[in-house]
Amino acid sequence: MRHQLLILVLLLSTIGYGQDTSSFGPFIKSFERIFSIKDADQRDSCLTTYTLIKIDIDSNYAVSSIALSDNAPDWQSKALSTIEKKLDLKSLGTYAQKHGMKGVSLYFPFMIRRQGSVNRFCSNPPLISNLFFRFNGQSIKGNCLFEDRIELTYYY
Repeated sequence: MRHQLLILVLLLSTIGYGQDTSSFGPFIKSFERIFSIKDADQRDSCLTTYTLIKIDIDSNYAVSSIALSDNAPDWQSKALSTIEKKLDLKSLGTYAQKHGMKGVSLYFPFMIRRQGSVNRFCSNPPLISNLFFRFNGQSIKGNCLFEDRIELTYYY
């Protein structure tokens, strides 16, 4: 539990220490512009989700896969598969090549939240669960880097 709490603090920190993440800008911008919550329950004024995006970089510095952690709602996984080919994944490969990162997984904490009138009955889901760090039932393992969080805020 202590280990997970430490990871959570590191994930949700808005201060990056010593990382040049400017190369992720094109990927993050494309993700933020294309990702849609149209399949989510629009009536849910408390919509808040937390998940991880995993991007695998192969030995040729190319993106070999992109996935959401097991705690992601089905509609999010479908939305990601719909936009995957439209994302600027080339910038991630360029970053990996520039920094000599082969066979590494990049993890981006991903948060969606609704902004608007405050509903006093809303309670945020737990920030962390056992499924937050699992992909296809497997825990995070191998060479990995946690990067800046991607946050989408929707107004209603």
